[in-house]
Amino acid sequence: MSIKEAVVWFNQHYDESRKTGDTKNNFYCGITCDLERRANEHNASFICHTKCDTFDTAQELEKQLHAQGYDTGDKVGNGQENSIYVYMYRKIKGVTIE
Repeated sequence: MSIKEAVVWFNQHYDESRKTGDTKNNFYCGITCDLERRANEHNASFICHTKCDTFDTAQELEKQLHAQGYDTGDKVGNGQENSIYVYMYRKIKGVTIE
């Protein structure tokens, strides 16, 4: 899947998961090398995630999702060379950790 196709795919999951009044900023997107560990650290259930071919591709996808309006934290493109998974979850006040 190309980066452009992945952005469309994330947007489809956003459309299916959002509630009245939600904006893309109500959803957090990030990159990781370990989905299970990251879900536990965020105290979140991922709505969707995808595996990229390279760290550079994962960084670019995260940057594109940031440009779409999703919350990507303070450091877009942060991670390690083996961070090839891009994920998204709906932020829940008092539950998830961004």
